[in-house]
Amino acid sequence: MNYPAYIAHMEALTGRRLPALYHRLAADGMLDWGTGAPDWYKTTYPRLLTHPPLLLIGNDFEIPAADKLPPEIDDDLCFTLKPTYRHRFIAFGQSGAGDAYVFAYLDDAAAEPCIACIYHDDSSRLLAADLHDFIYIMLLQANRTWGSEDDDDATYRAKLYAQLESHRPYLKPAHYDNLHAIYARDFIPIHYGRGGAYTGYRQTTDDEEAQLIATHAPFARRGETFDPFEA
Repeated sequence: MNYPAYIAHMEALTGRRLPALYHRLAADGMLDWGTGAPDWYKTTYPRLLTHPPLLLIGNDFEIPAADKLPPEIDDDLCFTLKPTYRHRFIAFGQSGAGDAYVFAYLDDAAAEPCIACIYHDDSSRLLAADLHDFIYIMLLQANRTWGSEDDDDATYRAKLYAQLESHRPYLKPAHYDNLHAIYARDFIPIHYGRGGAYTGYRQTTDDEEAQLIATHAPFARRGETFDPFEA
């Protein structure tokens, strides 16, 4: 199953219309990470860096092959959704731990679904008002590296800019301009962990990041938690 087929299947199954931007990303091949290819990091990943697909760089976010996404969230996570949440979540990505990034149709009057992360071992959380803002937030947070990158500053900056350019057709102009300016900054060390034992590098502080999100991707319910599964 490819992503256009997945979209058609999920829209038929749930009776929900997926965002126009998601349709466009699928049509343009931006949802294809080449997942499942042998020796992916050595063979596929370098090729993808020339035109990074959706959110390839810098976040705990993965796009599996379309036929690996859960046909229903509760089927994949071995939990049962409460009746009020049934057919209100459509997965489009996952974290490394297997938590699902979803389109959340929580307000029937809303023009677009909001974005949430459905955790299998914690309360689920609302992240963004829509897909446009979610992409901006994830690209903003990609300026952070927590010591897991093998790249020097110049190499990682080049990856950020390559991703920004591949995403430019899908970004609001103000989002693009803001990210382009941030990526030009120096990386500053951030110490974290017990006693500051670990060092990461980033181009924004926590406070500035929160202010940028409030300005460029406002969402009154961002960070709100909820429990969609039966006890």
